[in-house]
Amino acid sequence: MKLSKISIPYRAVKSAGTILAIGAFSSLESLSFAPGYALAMLGIFFAGSLGISCWFYLVWRNFSFEITEDTFDIKSGVIRKQRREIPLHRIQNVDISRSIFQRILGIAKINLETAGGKTSEASLKYVDRERAKDIQRQVRELKQEGKDIEEVDEEESPIFSLSQKELTVLSLTSLNWKALSTVFVGMGLLGAVGPAIDDAINLTFLSVAVILGGIIVFGGLVASAASNLNKYYDFKLFRRGKSLEFERGLLNRSEGSIPFEKIQNLRIEENPLQRFFGYATLKVETAGYSGQDQQQQGPEVAVPLAEKRRVEELSNEIFQHGSYDIQGVPARSFRRYFGRYLSASTVLTGLYFGATQLTQTVFNPYILVPLTIASGIGACLKYVHRGFYEGKEFFYTRNGFWNRITSVTPYYRIQNLDLSRSVFQRRLKLSSLILDTAGIYAFARNPRAIDINQETAENLFERVFESFKSSSKRD
Repeated sequence: MKLSKISIPYRAVKSAGTILAIGAFSSLESLSFAPGYALAMLGIFFAGSLGISCWFYLVWRNFSFEITEDTFDIKSGVIRKQRREIPLHRIQNVDISRSIFQRILGIAKINLETAGGKTSEASLKYVDRERAKDIQRQVRELKQEGKDIEEVDEEESPIFSLSQKELTVLSLTSLNWKALSTVFVGMGLLGAVGPAIDDAINLTFLSVAVILGGIIVFGGLVASAASNLNKYYDFKLFRRGKSLEFERGLLNRSEGSIPFEKIQNLRIEENPLQRFFGYATLKVETAGYSGQDQQQQGPEVAVPLAEKRRVEELSNEIFQHGSYDIQGVPARSFRRYFGRYLSASTVLTGLYFGATQLTQTVFNPYILVPLTIASGIGACLKYVHRGFYEGKEFFYTRNGFWNRITSVTPYYRIQNLDLSRSVFQRRLKLSSLILDTAGIYAFARNPRAIDINQETAENLFERVFESFKSSSKRD
């Protein structure tokens, strides 16, 4: 099988356009001195597109792929020939993505993701839209051949669809940090344009800074909302065979799968705004790479946003884990958090005192009052949002205030256990139990029951250890 012929001019124009953009932005000043510069750049763009087209024609001619009963075979290379055979059982996801221009041209990009990797095992740039769907379906069927599976209906109703109301709430309550980077860029420009505006409208620089700062922050929030809207528009989640499959996106449409056999744990996440309105997000962490955006967002999103009750129902549908009741940590752990934040406040006060000495200004000792109050509030919030629950087949942990995460981990997914006690925890007879799974997260991000009673932690360690040793892997 071959790639789409449309991929030749598309990739050529895309590459030439990148060169044109770099040339234009690197020579903005030249435009005012050389009227023919823009025409010259346009000529370079068309000549470059033609030359690059010849190269991508050779790439297309020497690229072929085939799906056998056991492998996904790819042959490629213009100068250096390569042949790759990817075992089907290692393929975790067949993700399809289409930008708005690719949708107009009827082509799509396919990423083949395998367990244990953080990058794509192979990419097909680009195939016809219908062929992309056939490849996704064919790989799924061959992987499940011989297994007792349900008949897959491609036209079945989704188990979850993001409503317009939920999409609006998601856009307004979830921050997209990439989009918010425009705030920091804008703040960098503030120092350059602020004095000029100050001279033009005769305002103090502080007034200008406040006005422009407000505009920049508002623009960042709007950009964040627009980014979430574009990413999760018309989000649908299907249960097909032995995997969850999703579709999402307005301008850039994406389709991917999350195999049940690769799911390590579930994560119910809520920021303060979402908790206030009674909403939550459901994410799944898989072994190895999890979906095409894994490098950016961590666990794959199964439900972008829904009412908390609905999220818990879908979580139960995936794992059948039943109900749970998170129990809090000992009250003495509050002393640990308060002492930590108070120490940080003392350091800040010391820095403030040093700054007043250098600038010969008056030191205000009452600054400790709001810092102490803030330390107490922060310690209380950390204390009340931390806890765990030991179930018969699952272990539950909860941590975080700004992003409260409730993790649901099956015992049969646990790879290792760690019982740790820091110097400060030993003084208060506290311990932390860390569950290591086969997910991509570093050890510090694994599900953990933090600051539980030391004796309880030791007994819990033994019981959880026996539970994951005796548990059998589910199909």
